[in-house]
This record gives sequence, structure tokens and C-alpha cells, in this order.
Amino acid sequence: MMDEVSIHLTRAGKRYNRDWIFRNLVLELPSGSKTALIGPNGSGKSTLLGVLSSFLSLSEGEIHWKKNGVMLEKEKIFEQIAICAPYLDIPEMYSATELFEFHFGLKKKFGSATNQALLENAGLGTVGNKLIRDYSSGMKQRIKLLLAFYSDVPVLLLDEPTSNLDASGINWYNRLLEELPPHRTLIVASNLGYEYEICNQQLKLSDFKN
Repeated sequence: MMDEVSIHLTRAGKRYNRDWIFRNLVLELPSGSKTALIGPNGSGKSTLLGVLSSFLSLSEGEIHWKKNGVMLEKEKIFEQIAICAPYLDIPEMYSATELFEFHFGLKKKFGSATNQALLENAGLGTVGNKLIRDYSSGMKQRIKLLLAFYSDVPVLLLDEPTSNLDASGINWYNRLLEELPPHRTLIVASNLGYEYEICNQQLKLSDFKN
């Protein structure tokens, strides 16, 4: 049974210099919730995702993570999340097969599929032993998504998840969403409706400027 992890923000604000990216944000993300962070470019979607992941700190307000009802220390948050974002690179000196072995040695894999089966599922079954530096941008994005979706963690964070994907890649991404366990928390930062169609809650960041 996967742990129940919830996230709570109270009067949360983030600014750079004198400019507030968002402010007075109150947000409850219970275990299993599916939430889309929407708004125009520059509205703070990626910034809020960074705060939720603990990569960034708030300028004001509070954020609390709870695991099975118990407050979670900030240093332990990374153990509860998997993230896929354009600004996070993957080590390109590895082959995909080597990267999967390394990654899933650190984080438990969700499900019983072999690494080769995951690559085949993503249409990458014939290139698992090639160095990732020789992959196209779309192939690299598929690797990022595989690592995120198949890490056995309770919270999945996605920022512009179909970046660099063609039509077949987008269809594959939608299948990943359809197979997402209902008890897993999903947070998607996006302006594209098909990237967060599964979400039952939307947060428009431009409503929290002041």
C-alpha cells in the first residue's frame, strides 16, 4: 500500500527581487488529488512546482507535507516525489539501460515490468544500449517521463510534460495518464489542456499576484 502524502500551503508567496510571482496562495492537495497549475507564461507555474518539490523556498507563508498524517521534514520530501521538467537534465553519458539500472537502484520501481519492457512501451526498445547523448529531444523526454511515472512514489510532478513530443509521443503520454493509480497525487504545470485532462482541480496562478 502506497503511503498517503498530502501538501498544504497557507498564505504562500514567492518573489524575485521586488516582483511577486504569486502571493496569498492557499492550497490543499490531499493524497490522490489531481491538480493542474495553469496560467499564461510567466504566471509562476514552474516556480510553484519548484516550491512544492522543495527545490525552491517560499518568500512568505508556509508549506507543510504530511505522510500518513505525520509532518514530514523538508529533507525527506525528495523521497516522496518524482518530477519531470524541462529544466531538469538526465545524465547523457549513460545508455538508457544503464540509467534505468542506476535510477531504480535509488528509487523503487512501480510495477513489475522489466526495464526493457518499459523502453519498448515508450517505443525505445531498440535503442536501450545507445548513449542518451545521441537521442533526439523527443526520445530524451520519453526517458524523463518513464523515470517519473515508474518511480514508486506517492507524488508525481510534471512541468510541460509533452515538451518535444510528436503526435505519437503525446498519445503515449496520455496512455501513461490513463494508467496512473487513483491513489497517486498528480500535479501538472501546463497551458495545454490535453496535458492535464485527467486533473479534477485547476489552479490559475494569475489570480494570485497580490
